Amino acid sequence: MNISKEQYEESHAQHIQLWDWCFHHPSKEKDDCPMWEWNSGTWEAVRGNCFACEVAHSICNFAPCSRCPMDAKICYAFFSYYDKWESVKSPKTSKKYAALIRDAKWMPYEEWIKLRGKT
Repeated sequence: MNISKEQYEESHAQHIQLWDWCFHHPSKEKDDCPMWEWNSGTWEAVRGNCFACEVAHSICNFAPCSRCPMDAKICYAFFSYYDKWESVKSPKTSKKYAALIRDAKWMPYEEWIKLRGKT
């Protein structure tokens, strides 16, 4: 599947919205965000309820983390921001990691699209 620059930018915007919601609702899970279709929102389901994962899989199902528009260490590695966000119990710490994920830099589309040919 090819993903257009507009789709890529929309996925990034949705990523920011999702993690901003998580920041403002530190006791909730990503699945609880009201924007998901199962919560009467407009967002369709994506892999892992993660817009970065969906973008990565649009290039390749094999080793998709290497095609992540963010640094894959944000969610894939042990003790990553996502790993810490998912396992924390305190709202203050949850907010900290939600903000770090929300604000994580995505590579420019033109740079990201070059990953298509890499194995």
